[in-house]
Amino acid sequence: NPHDAIRSMIGRRSLPRFLTMLDGLEAEGETDLASIVNLATSCAGGRGLFIVLSDFFDPEGALNGAQALRDRGHEVALVEVLDPLEIDPPDLGGLVVEDEETGELVELPDSGARKAYLAALEKHRREMDEGAMTMGAPVIRIDTSQAFDDVVAQAITSGLMRAGTVS
Repeated sequence: NPHDAIRSMIGRRSLPRFLTMLDGLEAEGETDLASIVNLATSCAGGRGLFIVLSDFFDPEGALNGAQALRDRGHEVALVEVLDPLEIDPPDLGGLVVEDEETGELVELPDSGARKAYLAALEKHRREMDEGAMTMGAPVIRIDTSQAFDDVVAQAITSGLMRAGTVS
């Protein structure tokens, strides 16, 4: 039951349980951040800090979900998590690649695919930053090669956390 699973992750003492649950997750299928946010907020007893971890490749769902959290009085932080290859991909021109979420095979053009991808990623990130700034939500960008300690240090320096406590 997703409702019970989320309820068990609420509260300061639930962090170890939450981290264990995250460690066991496997990425699969498409993400509907708006419905996840609705489920999570229905489980929350009061106001709190919601940290949304995602690749945010569904920017409309991410920003709508974050705004819904803000509208309900919650603090929101957006943590973009990408694989280093998603940030700086090799030139795969002329190859066929599989979309991990949909399974669709996509044939890349012989040239320009990397440049077009990087331009689209930059535009996407700019739009996410603008939407997050509008609602006062910090955006932290990490990649899957970073150690957890480094991520916490980045959260502290970004102002998300102060001296080990959530601000």
